[in-house]
Amino acid sequence: MSLGLRTDGNNYNSNMANPLNQFSPRLALSYSLTDQIKINGGLGRYYQQPAYTTLGFKTNSGALANENTATYIGANHYNLGVEYQFTGPMSFSIEGFYKDYFQYPIDLNTGAGLANQGAEYSSVYGAVPVVFNGKGQALGFEVLHRINFSNFSLLAAYTSVRSQFTDINDQLIPSSRDSQHLITITGSKQFKKNWRAGFQWRFVGGLPYTPYDLETSANIEARNANGQPYFDYEKLNSLRFDPFHQLDLRIDKNIFLKNRV
Repeated sequence: MSLGLRTDGNNYNSNMANPLNQFSPRLALSYSLTDQIKINGGLGRYYQQPAYTTLGFKTNSGALANENTATYIGANHYNLGVEYQFTGPMSFSIEGFYKDYFQYPIDLNTGAGLANQGAEYSSVYGAVPVVFNGKGQALGFEVLHRINFSNFSLLAAYTSVRSQFTDINDQLIPSSRDSQHLITITGSKQFKKNWRAGFQWRFVGGLPYTPYDLETSANIEARNANGQPYFDYEKLNSLRFDPFHQLDLRIDKNIFLKNRV
């Protein structure tokens, strides 16, 4: 059993300066049913300071736009799993998890949570006026298989997850990280004369995205004012890209030189 307590604070405003508002207890448990079967679980509360761009964003008059509303972003984590240790250097585990987010920033310009937006600068870095009353959740499970011999190792993992965050209307919307399915297989083999070969294959399910507002984007004056097309936030993350996969190969050779004086 492992128990931890943590708190954070800063002097940005009175809410964030009070460390009791960011009090974060954590508990982790591990119990061996047999020599091969182990049950692992944990729960805890975590806080993260907002991005500096969010804290430093100013209005046209020079006032800090988020000074009065800014709070730490909070999340409650829960996980429970079973691990099986085979005879020899192999193990298998399956673990379920649930994350409950609160005090998440919502963009007042678009009405979308920062976690729901794409790769534009203002959403990723939070350089917008926001309100910290958003909520979110991530629910899923992970299956992990590990083989670790002296000259060969293999790690295979599959994760199924759904990630959703609220918008300004308190409706749950798929987050920009809601890939639903993740697969990673990594292996390496040691050969004679200090040669090693390895690979990694990664599969990521289709990420959601927001379509453009074609009517507004076609307006030349509006486009010039924005410098880019406009997104249709009435259809926030309603579409998905195709799944993505990638294979990386690697070969290493170590050469040891004799030291000479």
